[in-house]
Amino acid sequence: MDIQQRRNEEAKKLERQRLARPRIGERPWLPLDNASKIFLSTMTSIDTKVFRLTAGMTELVRPELLQEALDTAYDSFPLYHGIIRRGIFWYFVEESDLRPKVEEESDIPCAQIYATSYRGLLFRVLYRDNRIHLEVFHALSDGNGAISFFQLLLISYLRLCRLADGKVSEAVLPYYIATDSNRDSFAEYFKNKVEEAKEEAKTEAKAEPEAIVSAPPEPADVDPPPVKVQSKAPIYRIRGAKTLDGRMNVMELHLRTSKILTAARAAGGTVTSYLSAIFMQAIYETIPVKKRQRHSWQIVLSVPVDLRQFYPSLTSRNFFATVMLRHVFIPGETIDLAALTDELSDQLKQEGSKDKISRKVAKLVKLESSWPLRVTPLYAKDLILRIGNSINNLGITASMTNVGRFRLPGEITDDMQECLIMTSAVRPQFSVASYDNDLAITFTSPKMSTAIQDRYREILEGLGFEIAFAVESVTPETEFSIYKQPHVSGTSGQVTDDKQGRTSADYPPYPLVPVETNLPLAQRLLLLISLLGFLLYAAVNSLWGLDLPFSILALAIGTLWVMVTGILGNRHNPAWAILLQTMVISVALIGADLLSGWRGWSLTWALPIVNVSSLLGTQITLMASRKALERGVFFLQAHAILALLPVLFIILGWVDPLWPSVTATSLAALSFVLTAILRRRVLDEEVRRKLHL
Repeated sequence: MDIQQRRNEEAKKLERQRLARPRIGERPWLPLDNASKIFLSTMTSIDTKVFRLTAGMTELVRPELLQEALDTAYDSFPLYHGIIRRGIFWYFVEESDLRPKVEEESDIPCAQIYATSYRGLLFRVLYRDNRIHLEVFHALSDGNGAISFFQLLLISYLRLCRLADGKVSEAVLPYYIATDSNRDSFAEYFKNKVEEAKEEAKTEAKAEPEAIVSAPPEPADVDPPPVKVQSKAPIYRIRGAKTLDGRMNVMELHLRTSKILTAARAAGGTVTSYLSAIFMQAIYETIPVKKRQRHSWQIVLSVPVDLRQFYPSLTSRNFFATVMLRHVFIPGETIDLAALTDELSDQLKQEGSKDKISRKVAKLVKLESSWPLRVTPLYAKDLILRIGNSINNLGITASMTNVGRFRLPGEITDDMQECLIMTSAVRPQFSVASYDNDLAITFTSPKMSTAIQDRYREILEGLGFEIAFAVESVTPETEFSIYKQPHVSGTSGQVTDDKQGRTSADYPPYPLVPVETNLPLAQRLLLLISLLGFLLYAAVNSLWGLDLPFSILALAIGTLWVMVTGILGNRHNPAWAILLQTMVISVALIGADLLSGWRGWSLTWALPIVNVSSLLGTQITLMASRKALERGVFFLQAHAILALLPVLFIILGWVDPLWPSVTATSLAALSFVLTAILRRRVLDEEVRRKLHL
């Protein structure tokens, strides 16, 4: 058999294997579920919409066996083969032939996975020392959905480890049906719910009034007694400086599950309501004293509820809703933790009841399927959803999530010692997971201050809990994340694992990652340039008597601020994004000039101003972001070339006066030359990469 025949046979074999594996659906693509559409529209490079599941092993991770286990789990979950694509009206998931690779952890927790034009898988599997991480983009799955994949991954891995060590493993790999795990349960259970309610209302309207009055309600349809909550007090929103590059400060607390369960039951609530009550207390007690004494404050906590507990769904996709827990704290009032726990428990029962939460979700599904929204182009939908999400966030103080108890079967239970979950955060929040007798509370926050987390720990210590904790944070004094070794309250060392005889500090859990983007530096540069712009504007008008309209300065500074602050924190490649937005804005301004009766102001004034502002914005971005510098110098030079276009307008006599175009093109040429000299090494590498033949 010659080489070509062998290649053909190998190609046929691979094609048979591809066709034999479970497919993502009847078609090679899936529409996104209700929740996923929101995550995609509101995701940024800071609020990455990524969550992480972590398993702490009793031994160091073996990467080659983990890769083999990942291949097994990946082939059983066709949903995880998907990549995100943009349609005209909605995003969708498309099946791919990509294969995931296990990587050693080297980046910050919950780092960005999806970005515009990204064509990769929506999850990653990482390892570091004795820990295995599964990071998932939330548009693919929720926490409880990802647990099924994570469980299969860990069972496969631990079985392989035992076989490699010559041990017998009786653990059986769970079997997942592709059609069940890929199912859109929002559409399945809620699409027709509102229509059914309308039909019921019509039927009741036609019935005799006496019959309606006398008919007793079905017990299943009766909501729990309403919980009275004072909601007139203003909602407290947590302020404070953010970390330099928007990364999360992370704090882990490890407690005994049995002790938390006992304390929660004694307080008359669940683990969720008990830990949420402590969180609310910690937030309130860290409010500045003068602010706290001024008036009452309402603290609102967003809590996700798994809808699988109400509907027989085996989906691995998103299938959850959120409820709001709230309490009004009155100045001078003594906080009764048991009473607060009981109040939150009642709210959780009422707001999280099947009937109430189903009506809420059905309305969202109905809105999604309404014709006005369906025919709205995707770019407009993204803008609408971002605005709606920002408005919604104004009514939330913080968030929490509890995925409950993680389990492994049989003898491999002893090969794992802890399970954690954490999520990317735009506000302080905490996540809870337990394994065996270890309950892990993980705080994530984009704020520099850890006062709330520290106060939370102090409250737990005051209640008599022994806590092992570790902190991964960025401080104002350093550009590196600092890992603080675990500490145990009330002891001289770490809490030792009862079964393994080893401490939780054997392996530092987080890598040291340099700060990539210095947002405060960018803001200081913007303020400096804005001040210089005002001074230059005043000098030009007073000394040379040009009488320039203030709108020119406003356009320049406004463009600069919007581009830098909006793009630096929200885009994978800021320099390219600024170049793209400059082209879009320029075309829009020329179009506006044409539609209003051509006067030439767009070419004479607007384009030079926009080009200079965006060039300055790109320079600031490259100064503030190492990642942007690696990828953006090429686009800065392309931008400078584009900014030379007014030379053509001068030659053709389309602009009058000439000095705005002359100034803009001179600055663009200067930027091009200086960048070519000062950033030659980075530029050469970027040109080779992008323009190689």
